[in-house]
Amino acid sequence: MALTPKEEKDIRYGSSKAIAQELSLSDSTTYELPFNLYVGSGGNLKVDTVAGNTITLSGIQNGTFIDWIKVKKVYKTGSTAKGIVAIY
Repeated sequence: MALTPKEEKDIRYGSSKAIAQELSLSDSTTYELPFNLYVGSGGNLKVDTVAGNTITLSGIQNGTFIDWIKVKKVYKTGSTAKGIVAIY
């Protein structure tokens, strides 16, 4: 699901409301705008950070909001967590 032009503008220039989208994990999709993560069903997540590092977050619990790292990519290979939502 792609962001609408208005949603992208709200993210870039500030908005009073959070924008979220469900992610389909992919080894090839990199998102232009960085985001935080919500993990519905726990497990491991392999991600690319905004700094360009590829890391695996292990043992994430169900219902975890990860707001201490900004990511641009969530890999299908190496990830076992489900229900991943990007929060801009």
